[in-house]
Amino acid sequence: MAFLPPMQASSATLVNQEPFRFTRKLPLILTKFTPPRSPGALLQRDRLLQRLDRALFSSLTLVCAAAGFGKTTLLTQWYQHRQRQGDALAWLSLEDDDNTPLMFTRYLLETLRPLYDGWSTAFQRYFQGDFPVDFSLFVAELVNQLHGCPHPLYLILDDYQSISHPDIHDGLSYLLNHAPASLHVIIGSRSQLPVALGRLQVQDQLVEI
Repeated sequence: MAFLPPMQASSATLVNQEPFRFTRKLPLILTKFTPPRSPGALLQRDRLLQRLDRALFSSLTLVCAAAGFGKTTLLTQWYQHRQRQGDALAWLSLEDDDNTPLMFTRYLLETLRPLYDGWSTAFQRYFQGDFPVDFSLFVAELVNQLHGCPHPLYLILDDYQSISHPDIHDGLSYLLNHAPASLHVIIGSRSQLPVALGRLQVQDQLVEI
């Protein structure tokens, strides 16, 4: 694909690499698809929750702060708040092990799958284990699939600082800059995104907390 840098290895090469074959078979950790358990009663931060509600009208909402500042707790409260409103929400807790295009794709597919019933037959092959090896192509296909979604989708990616792979950053950038109206991405991170956000700022599609 011309819009993203080509992957360094060909699809055939990747398929034949042992790490690639291994990660295709690893079971997904289901607890990563729900917010972590909260330690007892939490102080409700209504002002910040109201600011997070601006995600309803933005392509990207970024919650960035150092460790211990309560990013995950805030996102959890917002997730529960919007869930009570009946919104379609996807949660994904990221870890260092997700720092490959294949693992990131597998988790992204699984967290989005139940929120939309209009996936095309061709795209559904990914859900059956025929995972794409060209990450840029997958991102472009995902944009086209969600273009037909008739309702808002809220994708929460927590601990994005665990991701450093340049292909994933490039794919996220493309996804955000071409996001269909239905998709709203909320990211929690200890560090600023290594993604150009100028276009989103100009279009008033970026919320920073």
